[in-house]
Amino acid sequence: MGCDIHLGIEYKTDLNSSWHSGASDLDVGRNYELFGYLAGVRESSIESLSDPRGWPKDPPYGIDYDKLDWVGEHTPSWLLARELNKLPLRFRKMPWYKCVKAFADEYGNNCVRIVFNFDS
Repeated sequence: MGCDIHLGIEYKTDLNSSWHSGASDLDVGRNYELFGYLAGVRESSIESLSDPRGWPKDPPYGIDYDKLDWVGEHTPSWLLARELNKLPLRFRKMPWYKCVKAFADEYGNNCVRIVFNFDS
């Protein structure tokens, strides 16, 4: 059985505002090397950008991550757009990253984050 990622984008209009949902259940594909970079999932030989952090403590208004229909089963985490800039170039050319970049170009690297988890 394989492992899949479930990933959404959140943004805020400035550093002092609340988070908003931007896009949900983006198609990232099944790429274990990428999963390793994001959270150390399925590819433990890669140094991840961050240890898994759990769901953000400050979700967008009305969002309960555990009740969303697009989430998976384990290893919830989040990363800011600025952290994703450390991904190898081949991942920054993927469509899901281009979507993150479009939000970051609009709102800034510190005001855009991905939230994600996995199923197996």
